[in-house]
Amino acid sequence: MWLMSGLDSGQIRHAILTAQAKGYKQVRIRAGEDRFSAVLSAAPSLEVEDEADPEQSEAAPASAPDLTVPSPAVGYFRSLEPPIQPGDKVLEGDKVGEVVALGLANDVAAKEGGEVTEVCVSDGESVEYGQRILVLKR
Repeated sequence: MWLMSGLDSGQIRHAILTAQAKGYKQVRIRAGEDRFSAVLSAAPSLEVEDEADPEQSEAAPASAPDLTVPSPAVGYFRSLEPPIQPGDKVLEGDKVGEVVALGLANDVAAKEGGEVTEVCVSDGESVEYGQRILVLKR
């Protein structure tokens, strides 16, 4: 980590705090020729909604909750050819699309297998880190 005259510590602090609040894994700042980058410590998972509430699980039926497939980065979603549709089945690790950030493609992969019940973003749509891309029924 290094600082130059074009970057002040207030800007860097603000960028880091904002990135941490949004769950980003790294920060890169450029001001003219000056650059700063940092890898942030692990942020809390944004997939909390997938975990069953212990108080509700006793009274709730034994059906498994739906699984969300989140965006791995901030960028623009790019569909596969042919695009994933509701009713399609995916296996654990299957690529379901890409998020293009700064010209680099980041694979969006299913962490578990299931049937696609909802496609939450369309091709070319901007997405945030952790934003729901797909919903799968286990």
